[in-house]
Amino acid sequence: MAVAKPTQLVEEIVETLNQMLDCGEPDEFSLRRCKQYAEKLKNEDLGAAFMVLGMIACVEYNIAEMHRCHRNSFHYAGRTVTTLTQYAVSLMNVSLFKEAYDHAFEAYKLNPDAFEPINRLVDITQQLDLMDEFLKYADLYARVTGEEHPAVICRMFDAVDECILTSPGMLVKPEPELIALAEELIEGVEVD
Repeated sequence: MAVAKPTQLVEEIVETLNQMLDCGEPDEFSLRRCKQYAEKLKNEDLGAAFMVLGMIACVEYNIAEMHRCHRNSFHYAGRTVTTLTQYAVSLMNVSLFKEAYDHAFEAYKLNPDAFEPINRLVDITQQLDLMDEFLKYADLYARVTGEEHPAVICRMFDAVDECILTSPGMLVKPEPELIALAEELIEGVEVD
């Protein structure tokens, strides 16, 4: 991570921390570096510094510190789409889904076209098993990105697996002629 302007630096730190949260195994060297940058950032942007420190506390699973830092970020930077969404991400990663939903929804209300709050709302509503809300935000996600949310695709596969387990007789087996035709096409044989 090269030294950059505060906004770019914050984006780089947030990206690094989100990657750590996604993979579940924090890289101690990168985490230490993020802490150093966050401390330096306090001189230029207290709100962003506290947001980053809240994310670091989340990675370290220090819940009280996570709450304290994110709330300080609201005090210094306000309740913005970014501060609310990043708090929601931290809350999700410590399984506080109801509180995460509240913050992601507030971010969504601030900017209904912003990608991150919608993305997080899909994940959170799936975790909370709020099917109507899940479908609503998944539809918004598809409209914003032009593709299905990964959680929707996973749900489809889960439904197919459930169907196979509970009703294997419902599966339609292809005709032998269709199988032979498919095998010929796969080998590149032209069929008249």
